[in-house]
Amino acid sequence: MIEYASMERENAVLKQEASKHATIVIPFLREAIQEGAHRIKPKNLSEDRWVRQRNISGIYNGSPATYQDLADVYLRTKERMRQLNVACLSNLWNNSSPELQERYAFNEILTARKPLSQRSKEKHSKNQGGKSLKVKEQVESGVRDVGEISKNTGIPEEETRRSIALLVEKWGIDTNISRDHPSHKKFLQQLAKETDDKKIQELLDQLPCSVIRRDMMVEKEASQFLALLNLVREAGFHLRSKDSHFFATSLRKAKVPVARKDIVANGTRQQVFTYYTVLLRHKDRAVRVLKEDQCLQRFLVNPVTLAYGKEDRHIPTTTKLERKDGYESLGRLFIDLGVKNGGVLKLRYPDIFTPDCPVPIYRMCDRSSCYYPVAQENELRSFITEKLSFLKIDIM
Repeated sequence: MIEYASMERENAVLKQEASKHATIVIPFLREAIQEGAHRIKPKNLSEDRWVRQRNISGIYNGSPATYQDLADVYLRTKERMRQLNVACLSNLWNNSSPELQERYAFNEILTARKPLSQRSKEKHSKNQGGKSLKVKEQVESGVRDVGEISKNTGIPEEETRRSIALLVEKWGIDTNISRDHPSHKKFLQQLAKETDDKKIQELLDQLPCSVIRRDMMVEKEASQFLALLNLVREAGFHLRSKDSHFFATSLRKAKVPVARKDIVANGTRQQVFTYYTVLLRHKDRAVRVLKEDQCLQRFLVNPVTLAYGKEDRHIPTTTKLERKDGYESLGRLFIDLGVKNGGVLKLRYPDIFTPDCPVPIYRMCDRSSCYYPVAQENELRSFITEKLSFLKIDIM
């Protein structure tokens, strides 16, 4: 089971990131080009590779094209297109003036997502069965009753309501249709007044996940609910999404009401996502219970350690590494340089990252993957190139 991480922030975060793309990434690219940052070829890239990076980044950030569109043209993977876009942004930022770097923090540039085009949204809906597209067609034809839309499309009412929510929250379409079932409003009102833990748990078990999620998205700070994963991380615990059930079990044992909702994702894998929430008014109580649980003490230790390079007092969290929030996989950099780690060359990280490495390299204790700060990629490239030259290993 996997925690459906930070659901209540999903819409707000996506909208904020889309806005950041328009107000940060695009202005940065425009000013960087005006300064001539694109004319400075990175030390460890050939002219052809630098031109390719710029073309991919320019097309992706300046048009509705997706990574998949670019992957189809360049005959590479979507992930490779993303990596080359990030690398180009990093190179342009490093080539920019200190004044420009101060105005546009690289981490802000890196975390800004490009908003999905309408074509991409419709394509995604079609791949998932086309329910949202069918509901959209009904809305555009003037139908405003959920029951009538359900009857016309053959989609169950609850799924129709979810599609309407998606059209409003993600597609930006004003449907003028109430998405709430009358009984759901009654449940929420009753939940707000209830004080008995047992009855609260019964109400949480009856509420559909879509109602909880919508309350968190629409009401925001005024919502009754709080994602357990967010609560746990704010309390100082270090965990991955799949570890959330340990904390939910701890709260249940202490009789703290916890909502658990399982969602089966569309697709061939039929992956099940588990979403845990608690009531906001139980936040302090829940944190106290979790901090006193000896079985959870191991999660208070950050599993991310400095593997190589200079010491850094600010060790990143597992969340930052997993989401690649300002960090990138070291394996990706080696691939970009045309070097295999292991395999035929038998190249190991300790062969390269001697104590004089100027860039910190991090690793999670239960994984072999290493990560580095994206903002220091050029410095790391230079160091690796020099080491490979010393070891007489050719870069492809």
